[in-house]
Amino acid sequence: MNSSTYDDKFYKDISNPSYNSAKIYLNYLWQYLQPLSVLDVGCGKGAWLKACHECGSKNLIGFDGGWINQSEMLDKKIEFKSVDLNSKFTIDEKVDLTISLEVAEHLKYESSEQFIECLTKTSETILFSAAYTNQGGTDHINENKHEPLIRLIFL
Repeated sequence: MNSSTYDDKFYKDISNPSYNSAKIYLNYLWQYLQPLSVLDVGCGKGAWLKACHECGSKNLIGFDGGWINQSEMLDKKIEFKSVDLNSKFTIDEKVDLTISLEVAEHLKYESSEQFIECLTKTSETILFSAAYTNQGGTDHINENKHEPLIRLIFL
């Protein structure tokens, strides 16, 4: 992951489609969960966080690499922090929802377990997706077969 790949053109091309997808998906999620605090790990310019804010979330935190900065966030309420996602990361207190969408496949294989461990320490509820084996894409260096990490139990 580097700034030459994730330049202004990259974010211009994905920001509106990402924001529009977020609005559609979050409309369904909010039927079951209305998180006041949200962390987006690999947030880009914050399209999903902006959509969360419009749904009612108040505390918005975004983590991404050093090629992004606070002034580029799509919503002024987003508190941005530059983080190397191949290394351990933490937040001061758990949030109601952590989002990490299409990020893990860009990280080194060696950091996979650590990344998931860090995510699970941020919230009890995590919205996660990552590229599947042989999916292909820009800077995909760690595509894996999906395995269930959590069992859902309905009473």
